[in-house]
Amino acid sequence: MKCSTTLLGTINKIRQEIPPQAKNAKGCERFSTQVYRSDGAMLTVYAPKTNKTVCVLRTMYQHVKISDDRKRKPNMVTDYNRMKCGVDIMDQKVRAYMVHAGTCQWPVVVFYNLLGLAAMNAHVLYTACTWSTESKSC
Repeated sequence: MKCSTTLLGTINKIRQEIPPQAKNAKGCERFSTQVYRSDGAMLTVYAPKTNKTVCVLRTMYQHVKISDDRKRKPNMVTDYNRMKCGVDIMDQKVRAYMVHAGTCQWPVVVFYNLLGLAAMNAHVLYTACTWSTESKSC
């Protein structure tokens, strides 16, 4: 956080770092928002459905703005939904061109995943530096 790096992402409610009040989804009314603050981080718990919550962790904003529409989404949830598409596209491309072999050893699986991400990053850098628009021709 010292280098102006920010964090935005969902966090699992099973994690022990989550406050006990945020883990309990029972009794949460629909479209309600709860905010928990710590030094440098903010946890927003949004209930899109009755008895279902989504935990979003962010380090950038100090205030939470809630939209005026019907769903009353906090700005952290809308920012996450808007920014996550890059990660989803990257995952989709890596899955399509995955280098893997059938193995049960987790270090090998991690190595193959890192290899796939490195290849995807190299391809992105190549197309950005050469401005190439290559097309598939079969």
